[in-house]
Amino acid sequence: IAFQSSDSDSSSDSDTLAPPIPHLVDDNAPSWEDLRKQLMATSTGKRLQLESIDREKGHGPPHAHAKFRLFDAKAESEIRVTFYRDQAAWCP
Repeated sequence: IAFQSSDSDSSSDSDTLAPPIPHLVDDNAPSWEDLRKQLMATSTGKRLQLESIDREKGHGPPHAHAKFRLFDAKAESEIRVTFYRDQAAWCP
């Protein structure tokens, strides 16, 4: 649908305008960054952050985001067996 311009001096087709888009709802949702900060301020957020740090060091429980895992070894020099990871799980 096009509307004719209210300007009476011009009657060309270039004066047609689309209807204005109605403003339905105000966006009052917090940003993703604000949500992340709120989460990290909770005990669960702090636990998740500590687990992430452990995962980066190769420690902690199995997790899909772990790049490597030392299991019970204290350092990488103690590794005796290497498992290779595919997209689904850890494979020997």
